[in-house]
Amino acid sequence: MEQHGIQRPHSPFQFIAAMNRLPAKTTEHLPRKKDGSVNAYSLAIAAQHAYHFETAQLVEAMRACLDANVKLVTTQLDHELILTEVVVKLLGQNNVGGSSEPRQSRH
Repeated sequence: MEQHGIQRPHSPFQFIAAMNRLPAKTTEHLPRKKDGSVNAYSLAIAAQHAYHFETAQLVEAMRACLDANVKLVTTQLDHELILTEVVVKLLGQNNVGGSSEPRQSRH
């Protein structure tokens, strides 16, 4: 959204239209539906709420989720422990969700 000047959508369908206007190279890493098209609806829902967080917080949250996913599929660790750990990371005061106040828009 930041790199391509896409504004926070008021509805998922606005975001889907904006995604469809982007070059294929820009969207090649995004999740796909069975038919091969970008699964933009779930991304649109996330985009509607992303303004509550700084970009760095969102990146760190994705890293924490990726780490948890890797542990879930590659180790024998207790799944509940892994998921509890990622929730604690995501809800930590100095991390994503540390403030209930939405951040100010840069528009």
